[in-house]
Amino acid sequence: MSDNLLTRNYPNLNHVGTVVRDIDQAGRDNSNHFGLSAIARRFKLHIENALYRGKTVTFSAEFGFVELGNTMLELIQPVGNDPSPYLDALQERGGDNTHHLAYLVPSIDEHLEMARKSNASLSVLFDAKLPDWMGRYVYIDGLVHGVLIELMEFAQQQK
Repeated sequence: MSDNLLTRNYPNLNHVGTVVRDIDQAGRDNSNHFGLSAIARRFKLHIENALYRGKTVTFSAEFGFVELGNTMLELIQPVGNDPSPYLDALQERGGDNTHHLAYLVPSIDEHLEMARKSNASLSVLFDAKLPDWMGRYVYIDGLVHGVLIELMEFAQQQK
């Protein structure tokens, strides 16, 4: 078995993030078509002064989580027309789509440093603090072919 960065240094998958045009419809469709449970947790976040593709952005989005047993499905609906990784994903891909795989980590910066030392060709597309100093999250391109990786670091995890 090969020793690689993802299996060696990442915990279990926390959730799969999907971007949707209508969170209510997506929740109903998931339940009706696949028998998934209803959205268990739902909230709206206003993200301020995030770095996205090299520019500072402020936007809002609604998030809903569906329990899948050993992981979760995250439904993300952009609110408004402000530039964001979510609105752009809908526009660039022409509709609802898988956006990222998410992992909780003690230190985003340590994981990025390890990846760069392993010669990973990566770029941080998005970097934001969560409201009320809850923590930070980033979206990284280049760690896994074809999908963004989200690293989340919560305040109680920080050193």
